[in-house]
Amino acid sequence: MLGTAKYAGGTILGVTMLASSVVAGGLVGLAISFRNLPDVRVLRNYVPTETSYIYDIEGKLLDSLHGEHNREVIKLNEISPELKRAVLAIEDSHFYL
Repeated sequence: MLGTAKYAGGTILGVTMLASSVVAGGLVGLAISFRNLPDVRVLRNYVPTETSYIYDIEGKLLDSLHGEHNREVIKLNEISPELKRAVLAIEDSHFYL
């Protein structure tokens, strides 16, 4: 009887140590992956470049100038609900499940 309790205690101790090692390894891996992430504070002052429009003296559009990306900043309520749902569906395939 005493041998069985000793064996069970050793098994519980072994499983606990193994689980603790797995958790500790996961935390170390998580810390290493976070260390390699870029600093998000850089984005605090980020202002995206927008398209510039050139008009003549009468207000007629002559040209539009843009850098690498042709973008216009708009308000969220100006985006159609269908586009919002499409972006959400493609980015998170499990959202509507």
